[in-house]
Amino acid sequence: MSCQSAYAEVSGNDDRNPELDLLQQVQPRYASGLSQRRPLQERELEEWGGRISAPPRQKFTGFEPRIGLGFEYTDNLSFSNTEQEDDVIALLSPGFNYVANSPQWRVGLDYGFEAAAYRDNTELDRLLDAQTVSLSATYNASPLFGITVSELFQQTHDPTAEALVTAASPATRFTTNILSTLATLRPNRTSDVNLGVSHQLLLTSDDDGADAQAYAFDAQARWLLGRAARLTARYNAQYLRFDLPPATLSSAAANARDDHGIIQGLRVGYQRALARNLAADIELGFLEPGPFADEDWQGRAQLRAATTNQLATLDASRDTTVVAGIGAPLLRNRLAFDVENRPFAGLRVGGTIALTRFKTLDREPQEFDTIDIGVAVRYALGSNIWLEGLLNRRQQEVSGDTTHANSLTFSIVKGL
Repeated sequence: MSCQSAYAEVSGNDDRNPELDLLQQVQPRYASGLSQRRPLQERELEEWGGRISAPPRQKFTGFEPRIGLGFEYTDNLSFSNTEQEDDVIALLSPGFNYVANSPQWRVGLDYGFEAAAYRDNTELDRLLDAQTVSLSATYNASPLFGITVSELFQQTHDPTAEALVTAASPATRFTTNILSTLATLRPNRTSDVNLGVSHQLLLTSDDDGADAQAYAFDAQARWLLGRAARLTARYNAQYLRFDLPPATLSSAAANARDDHGIIQGLRVGYQRALARNLAADIELGFLEPGPFADEDWQGRAQLRAATTNQLATLDASRDTTVVAGIGAPLLRNRLAFDVENRPFAGLRVGGTIALTRFKTLDREPQEFDTIDIGVAVRYALGSNIWLEGLLNRRQQEVSGDTTHANSLTFSIVKGL
């Protein structure tokens, strides 16, 4: 195995598809099946769960339906430190995936929704919920130029109001729509340039939640340095606008907030395969959060080690995110350690621990800390059916008050 292919293995990147990295930055990850019931920002915090529990994305042409059935137990349904209540939730999640390929074109469509029934809290039962629609079309005009247009729609109702929405907003109903376009230029075999624009709409139907809208521009250039290293430079700018509800606007805290502004940043990164099964990724840059705050830097450091059957990742990052319901962008500092083991074909066992500190970027900032611990097990019974179990513990501290919740989910997903 060459150093370059070893780098692709441990970094999760394939240099034959250089647009992949930026696509994952422009539009959030989503996991098919039962894990899609969590809001977008929650699944981003649990990206390890998507990697382990989500079904593999096959490179095929055609139509592939699926159906999932699961049961979840939680000991703190409302994620409250005063009114804790447990419940069992039955989940049904049908969906389908369609892919069409040609030498120049690739079109993909994925759709899924969820029905849920609660043992004790029957008023929370729902039939058509957690809808996700992902549509993308890629056209490669030549080996030197390609363009991808993608659309991601996510609607969810999360009665548990997990993590950051609990700390900063009572909102639990969200709709997210992201439309993005990415152009990829490949002047030679050792470099590429990606230019992306996107529009992100984050809505909440709760009266006390704030809607958000963002227009983003991304420019990224990458250069391979020899056979085992890569240099990256990236510029990102987002214009944000928050629609604060009248009830919030009347408060002193809301009057101190800026409801619109531009966040921009420039980052330079260096990735290198240190050995056959070890790679490092370091990225640093400045952050200019416009009128929202005085924070001035962002970055990421990641170390990945992989063998045939194991993968371990240590990741530290500092960046911003936009969440519906809060009315201000969030600065996120995160340290996470993920492990995954494949003891034999068809079985994956993984675990994670993640420490995250959020800070609202406004003139009256609020900080809150979250600890996520989880274990996931997935076993494929065949090429189109798998069993999975997910054990989660989440603990959050806000202004000295600590809240925690444990959940256990078992599910079976089958391709039809």
